[in-house]
This record gives sequence, structure tokens and C-alpha cells, in this order.
Amino acid sequence: MDLEAFKKQPREYIRDALASDEVPSGFLLDDELWSVVRWICAERQGILGFDALRRFTERRVEAFCKQTDELILRAIRLRSIPDEVLRDKNGWKRICQVRGRNFAEVDRLTWRHICEMRGGLGVPAGPYE
Repeated sequence: MDLEAFKKQPREYIRDALASDEVPSGFLLDDELWSVVRWICAERQGILGFDALRRFTERRVEAFCKQTDELILRAIRLRSIPDEVLRDKNGWKRICQVRGRNFAEVDRLTWRHICEMRGGLGVPAGPYE
């Protein structure tokens, strides 16, 4: 299913994705579509909605981590890293690896802002700061 089809019938797409366990990473990394995914999962009752959101969140983090260093570096510079990635240990590790390989390309204030964003999410400072 393409992006336009998703926008026309998001509920049907999410239901199908939940049933098949297949979600294209482009959908998971788009913030507007991610908010729709979260809303639909929250609408589901009880553990089914929570479990669906957990699975989609894991896939969102995994999709982000599989991106090239260039794309992650761009997200760092733009300070546009998804909250779920900042909270996740592997997501944070990948961000730190990219920053380490491109240390001169990430200014100190940008990195501080990202660390503050992560801290604002209730994640304690870790060894990758």
C-alpha cells in the first residue's frame, strides 16, 4: 500500500499491518504517519493496543537504526530524532556511533540539545554522552 492509500484509509492499513506484521520503514519514520499509528493503537482496547504500539515502536527504532550514517547525521543536525529512538538503548547507541564518526560535524550546542531532549524523556544520562 502506498502513502496516499494509507492517508485515505489509515485504520484499514494499520489493521492489515497488525495482522501481517509487515510495515514499510518509510511509514514508521514519517512523524505525521507515526502519530496516526499511535492514535489507532491507543484506540484499541487493553493489552492488544499496548502490544501493537510496542511492536510498532520497536520497528520504528529498528528502521531508524538501519538508516545510513548520512541520514542519521542529518537527523542529529536538524535535532529531529524521534522520542522512541532517544529512549531506546540501541537507538541511542546508534546515534552516538554516528556522532563519534562525525564528531567535527555535530556542534556542541546541537549535541547538548539532543542530550537534554533525551533527559527530558526521563532517560538517565548514559555512557554514550
